[in-house]
Formats: sequence, C-alpha cells, structure tokens
Amino acid sequence: MYRTALYEKSKHPALTLEQQMDNCYAHMIEKYSETGYMKLYLSFKKHEKELTKLRNLIKQPEKIKRIFKKYLTYI
Repeated sequence: MYRTALYEKSKHPALTLEQQMDNCYAHMIEKYSETGYMKLYLSFKKHEKELTKLRNLIKQPEKIKRIFKKYLTYI
C-alpha cells in the first residue's frame, strides 16, 4: 500500500489528497480484489493469508482510505 501511495503522489502531485486517496483505492480494487488481475499461481499459505487480509481490508473503504491518507500525508 505504501508503494501505491508513493507512486500516486509522484505521478499526480497536483491532485488533492482526496483524489489521490480515491485513485489509490481504485487501484487496490482493480489489482487485489477477488476479481482483480493479480493472481497467485504458486500456492503458499503465507501469501494466501496476506492476500485474504488485504481483500478484507479493501472491503472497508473508510479504513483503507485512512491508511492511504496517513501515507500520502507523510510522503
């Protein structure tokens, strides 16, 4: 998530904090949600567990946006 925020801040510095948070959240959904393009081809319990935690976090938009706000504010 930190890398997503860092990329967003460097590529779109003119956007408001709210717009950057929305873009970061949209990217997380696009890539990591159940329908996202990121797939685990090798089955490792640790990776599956972390992906499940991330997917559960994505289902909580207010919580994930608070995390992105923290990252974007301090970058």
